Amino acid sequence: MVCEAGMPLAEAQNHAEGVGLLLPLSIASEGTATIGGVVATNAGGVNVLHYGSARQLLLGLEAVLPDGTIVSRLAPLRKDNTGYDIVSLLAGSEGTLGIVTAATLALSPRPLGYTTFLAGLSDVGKARAALNHVRSIPGGVVTSWELFSAVSAELLMQLPQAMPLPLMERHAWYLLGEISHFGSDNGVLEALADVLAEHDMDDIIVAASGQQRADLWMIREAVSEAERAAGPTLKHDIAVTPARIGEFVEALLPACSSIDAAIRINVFGHVGDGNLHVNVLPRQEGRALTGEEQNRFSTCIYDLTHELGGSFSAEHGIGQQKLAQMVRYKSLAELNLMRTIKGSLDPHGLMNPGKVLP
Repeated sequence: MVCEAGMPLAEAQNHAEGVGLLLPLSIASEGTATIGGVVATNAGGVNVLHYGSARQLLLGLEAVLPDGTIVSRLAPLRKDNTGYDIVSLLAGSEGTLGIVTAATLALSPRPLGYTTFLAGLSDVGKARAALNHVRSIPGGVVTSWELFSAVSAELLMQLPQAMPLPLMERHAWYLLGEISHFGSDNGVLEALADVLAEHDMDDIIVAASGQQRADLWMIREAVSEAERAAGPTLKHDIAVTPARIGEFVEALLPACSSIDAAIRINVFGHVGDGNLHVNVLPRQEGRALTGEEQNRFSTCIYDLTHELGGSFSAEHGIGQQKLAQMVRYKSLAELNLMRTIKGSLDPHGLMNPGKVLP
């Protein structure tokens, strides 16, 4: 599919659906986010586990460089090994190297159906272990594996239209998983139940209809809204390898509590690909963290992420807010290489000045 940059992502999804195909990029802001924006920021979302982020879906693009040159490589080629990958370079550059004006996106077959479930669990590590086993179940592809915490559940209950979780008990963590079916789903539900039970997940609800599936996804998508309703929040968007998520969470909570016990740490996100949102909320209603408190929490969270070989920005980019982290955590060799590229394409600093590169 070739789209101009100003097309909303949701509209592009609808065009794909109209011809029986799927544009799998799915983010909370898809109703307003544009194709140019999702390419320039390399947007992620809930389907990265199977389909990849915007960069992986991008087959070609057209862009205007700072000197007015138009680079057009919109051919939908899966393989084009003819030198530097200009398409991937401009994707995720946040408008600092040029302005994306059109993009060629890869579409996929639409699933014939879904198995979507919500389960309670006591240990984050079990979510990763279960994923490895569920992936071996024949008859489907795991396309989403989302995690959120008891803090998320508490915040959802505090919304004006409270959203209780449809499970029998309260749990430390909750897993929302989805298997997409491209053929028969015979035996998938039984095998899934066996795998989850093996990993001590016996409080489960499985969507029995399209509406129930939408209701389960609404719970996950409302977590950010519930945070906003609770008051000022300090947000972090980190990634570690999925195998180290349990280690990260185990070290995270006591480390943050040692700074200030009167806070809540809301952890949620895409556990299947290692991307977690780690957000700090004061317990006192309406209180905002001071600048010093924000620095201490952010340094604690980012240092821990770095120690585990992770990234301080998984899918939200750098912009202006994370310039200090670029200096602290990126190697000098990487920064110098990026500065060389930026200086070559935009010697006068015209494109989105003050962003991405410190």
